[in-house]
Amino acid sequence: MTSMKTRLLTATIIAGGLAGIAQAQVALPAATLRGAGATAPAPVLVTNLNCIGQPGAPSGNPAATFNQYGTNSGSLTFITAGNYAPTTPGPTNPVLNCASQEIQPAFEGKYIGTGSGTGRAFWRAFANQLTSTTNLNPFGETWSNVQFAFSDAPVSTGDLSTYASTANNSTNAAGPAIQVPFFVFPVALAYNARYGIKNTGGGPLDLTFNLKYPITVTLGGVPTVIGGLRLSREAYCKIFNGEITNFNDPVIRALNAKSNTTTSPLYTIIDSN
Repeated sequence: MTSMKTRLLTATIIAGGLAGIAQAQVALPAATLRGAGATAPAPVLVTNLNCIGQPGAPSGNPAATFNQYGTNSGSLTFITAGNYAPTTPGPTNPVLNCASQEIQPAFEGKYIGTGSGTGRAFWRAFANQLTSTTNLNPFGETWSNVQFAFSDAPVSTGDLSTYASTANNSTNAAGPAIQVPFFVFPVALAYNARYGIKNTGGGPLDLTFNLKYPITVTLGGVPTVIGGLRLSREAYCKIFNGEITNFNDPVIRALNAKSNTTTSPLYTIIDSN
């Protein structure tokens, strides 16, 4: 139980971010923190782990070794240590060169990019999701559980129920779940400005959106629309929520159609015959 509490305390330090990194004045006992889940935040996460501490390195000289990022294909990658540079450095929040400084000697952070779903399953059920054929453990160890997981999708009520049913038994003694928003990543929405081709007597005809603000370039001497679709917050939220499933939806049409936005279609389906 003491080991689990130490790991959870270290997890709390990570979740607090590096903003309070210098306030951890008392070194914790040696600890290893294991995590799995989303691949997108992994390089940034390991950079943070290397600022907290690095395995096997003498105190004050963590450059001798680094925490590594593991993938479920069985590979390990070294991540270059970064610098923590607060906007307003001070005695309790100084600049930290993570290649030569650390706040927790003998700390080892191990993270495996398994994907969000596998990470959540590993975390909520206290069950090994790593095998010899899928979701390989590149650290050459057998993990019965992880202390934290990163997920692009929110933790569901079902996830929490499963976790709660297994976390507090005599074997795990992990305590209640803690959810912390830690990383913010941009999401790009891509679409094809040419949604189809119609074969005509004069050759193929590109079918493009009837955009109010088209972005056009000349390709092979022919003006070609390559973009210009505009989306409001309402539009892209409804797309992600499944409420908008067609480009002719009134919300998108009002933002983009050239004229008579209440009735003019954003695109016209032309019969291939």
